[in-house]
Amino acid sequence: MKGEYRDANSLSEIESIIKETDYRDCVVWQNQHSKRVIYDLDGLKLLDEQRLVRLKLKNYLNDFDPNQMVYLKLNYRESMFKTVIERIEGKYVFIKLPKANDIKTIELRSEPRTSVDLNQEILITLSILKGNSTYNQHVLRFQLVDISNSGICLLISNQNKIFIEQSDELMITHLGSVELKRPIKINMQYMLDYRYKKQGKNIFSNRAGFKLDEKFLEEELGEFLKSC
Repeated sequence: MKGEYRDANSLSEIESIIKETDYRDCVVWQNQHSKRVIYDLDGLKLLDEQRLVRLKLKNYLNDFDPNQMVYLKLNYRESMFKTVIERIEGKYVFIKLPKANDIKTIELRSEPRTSVDLNQEILITLSILKGNSTYNQHVLRFQLVDISNSGICLLISNQNKIFIEQSDELMITHLGSVELKRPIKINMQYMLDYRYKKQGKNIFSNRAGFKLDEKFLEEELGEFLKSC
């Protein structure tokens, strides 16, 4: 199912997109004096520690301007991004890893997603475990942003951020007042700074996306959505 373009969510997603890309179906180009200079690739490699991507250009004629922006079209999820050149060494062009809002990728969600009004208090209960002792278990509730049968997005306060980041296991136990017959394990995909308005006030928080290990039971999710 083809979805709509969106910005990448995090550095880890950007790195994943580049790692999953087959360079043989990618192109790189630069706009020069109303003309587009285009090259196919003979190689593409992510240099994690340097935050760079190394491109090997096919039949390169040494005509890229190192001071101009370059653009890439990747085959993985038809992603596209723009960035700057770090350096050029022969047929190798080293480019900086793009920022999240400079890379566009297609959202492939097959599950319908329901968003909620953040002025409504709709809370999701998580059991948060660190280590294998129940003494290190916390039960906290978080404001819902949106939900589908395969993922969920929550607001995480700066105070509670550490519990999520340092946890060994996260389980959803309740959707609002609906107790799940069997808690569902979730895995964090990203966490970003987030500012929103609530009752006219600016709130500074964090927005975190999670993937479910298994889908909600249809009747439990349905009952919860009716109450929203």
